[in-house]
Amino acid sequence: MGKKGNSGIASLFILIAVLLIAVIFSVLYIKYSQGMKNQAGTLFQRAQSEASSALIILEIAGTDGRDGHLTNFTQMLRVLPGSTEVRLESCSLMVSKGSDRITLNYREGDSVFGNTGYNTWLPQELGTLTIGAWHQLEEDLDDDQEDDYVRVNTSHVLFNISGTDSNLSIFPLNYQNASLNLALGNQVVNNAGYIQEQGTIFGSFTLSGLNPNTTVLDASINFTVTPRRIDEGYYTVDYLARSGTPVDNVLLEGDTILITFQGLGRVYSDEFMTFNYICPVIVPIEKTIYTGTTLPKQNKVILFPSI
Repeated sequence: MGKKGNSGIASLFILIAVLLIAVIFSVLYIKYSQGMKNQAGTLFQRAQSEASSALIILEIAGTDGRDGHLTNFTQMLRVLPGSTEVRLESCSLMVSKGSDRITLNYREGDSVFGNTGYNTWLPQELGTLTIGAWHQLEEDLDDDQEDDYVRVNTSHVLFNISGTDSNLSIFPLNYQNASLNLALGNQVVNNAGYIQEQGTIFGSFTLSGLNPNTTVLDASINFTVTPRRIDEGYYTVDYLARSGTPVDNVLLEGDTILITFQGLGRVYSDEFMTFNYICPVIVPIEKTIYTGTTLPKQNKVILFPSI
């Protein structure tokens, strides 16, 4: 009985010790959890205080649905009451579709598509080119807000990105046959290279195919010009409503703006796009839209609120 009694008392002590350890562990865990919660709350409050301005999206639209696809887009935003001022030059717009993404910066100016307004640097596939004539490129390769040009003669392709004929990027139409002459007809063109000026590369091109004509570079030829700054560009802003004391190029509480920009090439039905407007002191504003099973055959297609 003595041994059994001693054994029972020992077991009781062990049980009490285990329970005591469990209680201590529970108290420590609760204190740790509460501390982490308080820390998370503090970080959240700090983020809110640092992001002292806020926007809401009123509308997202695309054009031109009559073509069966959308190319350019607008996003209407309103600055909420209590927001501090934000300079537009500090804000960027990120647009993504699938794995593709573009980053656009603010450009002061009219909301027109082109080298002085909104534009996104994208590859351009050139169509039929008249031999001997200059043709304007869609992209401003050197970002000087001046138009850039390409010309094909009977043996070479020339790029003018400086506005003068003194600095041209010149390439033979066929790097293996410098004496090629398009005037003879049925000539094979084949070349690729970097478009540059005074040692600075601004883009590249590829050129290949059989040209059956004698006066034009046929549209069947694979002729693509790719800017160096691919998937970058600019958006523009129009003020639709202003605060009591408006300031140009600055967002103030009460302002309503319309952002205009070019997307990631052609956007068709049954596609998703995400728009993320980022400013240093604004709560990040992100919206994913769906283009719908069928695009309406109209100029302006409302994408948000949902079509």
